[in-house]
Amino acid sequence: MNGNRSLGFAVFAGEMRRLTRDRRAVLLAVVLPMVAFPLLFLFSGKLGDLAEESLASREVTIALDLRALDPADARAIHAGLGDVDLLVTTEAIEVDALPGRDAARGLLGTTRHLLAIARPAEDPDEDPRPVLHLFHDTDELPEEAEDRMRAVLRDVRAEVSEARLVAAVGADPGAPFQTEAVDVASPEDAAGRGLGSLLPLLAVLVLISGGSFAALDAFAGEREAGTLETLLVQPVPSGAVARGKYGAVLLTGVVAFAGNALSLFGCLVFDLGSMPSLPADTDWSLAGGRLAFGCLLFLPTAAMICAVLCLLSARARSFRQGQLATVPLSLLVVALAAPAMQPTADLGLLAALVPITGASLALRDAVAGVFAPGAQVAVAVASCGWAALAIGQLRRTLDAERVLASGDAEEEGSTRRVQSRTALRWGFVAVLVVYVGGGRLQAVDPMIGLLLTLWVLGLGLAFVAARGTARRAGETLAETLGLGTPRVTHVAGAACLGLGLSTFAGMLFEWQARMLPMPRRLGEMESLFAFAEELSPFALVLLLAVSPGICEELLFRGALLSGLRRDLRPWAVIAWQALLFGAVHASVYRFLPTAILGGVLAAVTLRARSVWPAIVMHSVYNTAVVLQGIVGVEWLGSPWLGVLVVPGVVLVAVRVGRGSL
Repeated sequence: MNGNRSLGFAVFAGEMRRLTRDRRAVLLAVVLPMVAFPLLFLFSGKLGDLAEESLASREVTIALDLRALDPADARAIHAGLGDVDLLVTTEAIEVDALPGRDAARGLLGTTRHLLAIARPAEDPDEDPRPVLHLFHDTDELPEEAEDRMRAVLRDVRAEVSEARLVAAVGADPGAPFQTEAVDVASPEDAAGRGLGSLLPLLAVLVLISGGSFAALDAFAGEREAGTLETLLVQPVPSGAVARGKYGAVLLTGVVAFAGNALSLFGCLVFDLGSMPSLPADTDWSLAGGRLAFGCLLFLPTAAMICAVLCLLSARARSFRQGQLATVPLSLLVVALAAPAMQPTADLGLLAALVPITGASLALRDAVAGVFAPGAQVAVAVASCGWAALAIGQLRRTLDAERVLASGDAEEEGSTRRVQSRTALRWGFVAVLVVYVGGGRLQAVDPMIGLLLTLWVLGLGLAFVAARGTARRAGETLAETLGLGTPRVTHVAGAACLGLGLSTFAGMLFEWQARMLPMPRRLGEMESLFAFAEELSPFALVLLLAVSPGICEELLFRGALLSGLRRDLRPWAVIAWQALLFGAVHASVYRFLPTAILGGVLAAVTLRARSVWPAIVMHSVYNTAVVLQGIVGVEWLGSPWLGVLVVPGVVLVAVRVGRGSL
């Protein structure tokens, strides 16, 4: 054990010497993040002044014919245009008739940016109000002139409406007083909340940018140069190599993270600049303890991110391939840290177990002065567990036989994976076709469009994709689609899982709504059941439960899974199924529940070696959701139904034969 530690320390020392000699890596990984904030603060004020000067120098010309309006309203519009920040030149014109496109283009000419022409109402009996027509070209200044004009019109309309209401009936008796909100939080607490919502996002980005250079150099760079193979053929345990290299990457990432935090704190303390969302009178010297405590809570997550960077770099065969692998990782960590920017997202036990998300919420709360020891300890323990899991995978990745595999062996493996690669291509095609084609069909008619999406697009893609897989595998189309007779126990277990998981899905939706609230307008646009009132419960179940259960399962757990399972390990098949199934529903606010459902359905299909249990589970799951959410069957929302997951897992776990999961 002591010998392994000495070897690990020797590898660590060698990596650090090599990294410190690489001036480019040191500059990009450590120095640049530390000087980014001083430069940002020093130049932000100057950039703001330049923006204001640029705005003031941009002049727009608006030609007005407001004779059809009340004189008082016309004067209010003229006065409002003179009050806006953008320099506006108004020009009075008289137009006999409302111009068409060509005539309006001629009136605009080269000097005017907007025409505002008022005309009496076309039908005074129905609506006596005059109509104000705005003519503009599609360009930057004309569009900006239109925006300013509309802003003035909104203000004038509100003032005129209020004045006429008061003149007609007097002051509003329903509004005897005005309200004014006063935030009694100290400047330090307010600044902590503002900084805490931004700091987690900056932290993960700094860790990715800082640790990736060290990880790529330690693994992918050495593998490309051939020195990693030389090291692994020596009598050095792979665990010692993994620990030594990981230690160097972790130290680099932590130094970049700590330097970035100190740089930000120093800029705020020494008043090098300010952030728009933070109070200007904050005594930042009093907030240093909070920032230090928050960074300490985030260290286990820093260790996990560095471990994942090492794992990706170790699996890359070249420096460029490793760089490409860090791009989706950056997007993933940003998405996981995003809930910290939502004021409604709370740090609970469930959120604490989610990698990066729990730590981001803990960092935000610590900087804001919120002390929750139970959840914060859970975050630290969970992050350490995720980091240990990644390090264990890294040690297994550095197995000498795996790293020293010949190019011919890799090419042979790539040839064998033709079925899974083809299935993945069809999966991405299905996501695109359903998103574009299905979206347009449902925009025209929600009910008919949904039926066409499922029974025409979905089934069509399923049969086309399965036909190629069946031809390459030398089997029938029914075998490829998994239409073999299942065991009764598997079908019964799938039904129990569908009913039990519908309860957990409701809890998951509620938790996700707190972590990542859906904007109200988007929620209205995403309403799936706008036509529900017109259908009977039986028709709703057929349309929203049975149809997706059949069509989606034949596509995903039939055609696509059949190609994936031939070349990939079960966990990889489940992961791809979850990703594709979540993506095909085209909503970030429904991605997590649908992805989990897709993964479970894939596991059930692999175990049963038949698509029928997945069809039953999907149909039962959707039926419970539809009857509870639309029809209002209350007992389907009982949390006790979640107990059915246990017998469902037991029944599905019955093996069919060799090759099952």
